Amino acid sequence: MTPVIVTMVVVVGVAALALAYVAFPHRGARVPGASWLGNAVERAADAVPVLRDGDLDPQVDGDQKVPHDSGAR
Repeated sequence: MTPVIVTMVVVVGVAALALAYVAFPHRGARVPGASWLGNAVERAADAVPVLRDGDLDPQVDGDQKVPHDSGAR
């Protein structure tokens, strides 16, 4: 029974950290009541690479064509 309780506490802790990472720094808000956690989350958010608009768009140079599915079989 004890391993189950410990596992559940760890899972809830990781979920809380994920919530703090996702919810607060991307809105520009501070984590309420835990400035140390807010600082750590902001540093982590700044360190993680972010996809910007157009990062995944294919690059077309000259007569290179982007392959596509024409639907013809």
